[in-house]
Amino acid sequence: MRDPAPKNPIIDEIESALRTSSREKQVATLMRITDLFLNNASQFAEKETKLFDDVMGHLICHVESRALVELSQRLAPVANAPAETIQLLARNDAIEISGPVLTYSKRLSDDDLIEIAKAKSQAHLAKIASRSQLNEGVTEVLVDRGDAEVANEVASNAGARFSKTSMSKLVMRADGDDRLTESISRRADISPALFRSLLIQATEALRAKLLASATLDQKDTIRSEE
Repeated sequence: MRDPAPKNPIIDEIESALRTSSREKQVATLMRITDLFLNNASQFAEKETKLFDDVMGHLICHVESRALVELSQRLAPVANAPAETIQLLARNDAIEISGPVLTYSKRLSDDDLIEIAKAKSQAHLAKIASRSQLNEGVTEVLVDRGDAEVANEVASNAGARFSKTSMSKLVMRADGDDRLTESISRRADISPALFRSLLIQATEALRAKLLASATLDQKDTIRSEE
């Protein structure tokens, strides 16, 4: 059995300091560490980033939610943000804390997003649905678990990719939901056949609107099946 990795001595110093410092000082320490990381993030190798990860991981257990919201907002757009810290923030139940990293962090893999989407609230799903790029495995969970707001958010996302099954489910969900119907109809990847299905279940007024904006391929499919 492999021996556990030795503890970084800096962590011992921080733990000792945390036992005697005030909440205000703990927050100030976290923000100073964050500043130090962000000011030099592009120069850090993964090994150096891991050191910041260890330090931040200990600090965030001792600070109030307001500080975690700021931390999440600041780390979310950073491509090499401390990975474990991002994982902790992304799984926080408070959407104010988890939201920024769920929307923007590139440190979260598809597996991370799928796991979170299966376990967390609709607010968490909506943040995931707004990411600039979403692969099929993630959108499948969003379509299956998401409420009407999540479904519309992911349908409106041009960077979201859908399997044929998920797109079909999304079209079925749009029955009776004009907003979702319009969002799906504007997607470049909807097939002519599914576009026709949208028309069939749309209200008369909405059907006319969709036909007016249909592509030539979509109109040809509709005419061929009349």
